[in-house]
Amino acid sequence: MTMELLRDKIKRDTYMVSKLCNMVARGDLRDDHPQQRKSGQWNKETRDNFIVTVIKNEDFDPIKICEQLTDKGVVLWLIDGLQRSTTIENFKAGRFKLGRNINPCVIEYQEAVKDEEGHIVYQNITYDLRGKAYKDLPEKLKEDFDNCPVDVVKHLDCTDEEVGRHIVRYNSGVAMKTSQK
Repeated sequence: MTMELLRDKIKRDTYMVSKLCNMVARGDLRDDHPQQRKSGQWNKETRDNFIVTVIKNEDFDPIKICEQLTDKGVVLWLIDGLQRSTTIENFKAGRFKLGRNINPCVIEYQEAVKDEEGHIVYQNITYDLRGKAYKDLPEKLKEDFDNCPVDVVKHLDCTDEEVGRHIVRYNSGVAMKTSQK
């Protein structure tokens, strides 16, 4: 009598924003599962305030991924966090600028500079984020954005049914359309 092997089905990880964007761009992380809701669900204020959260490296809810092992290879499906992921990608790609209704609109950060004698000194910089695109950010803030940690919950070795169940489970707060179910 052989026993069925049971193992942990969840792995927790942390990606940086830059890795998440690269994975989606390469197709390593698929955000087009047929049951997944479409992006663009957030209004501008929610979208912009989320970007401020990322720039400030503040915490936000993890994204969820389902791993499927197929004959063609391993497929990673983004099943929860599409709004977060696409908002990050769109800002980095220059598809929008931050609006005026962000909180906070002015942030402070510290930057190392050399004084007249060549010694490193630190200065506090105040920066107004309103109306700024990713390309407009100072290098320090671009680096903070790119290196913001994104917590990931990965469901391992999922069947089609399990992927569908997880999508419905994570999206149960707002009713899904019949076509999405």
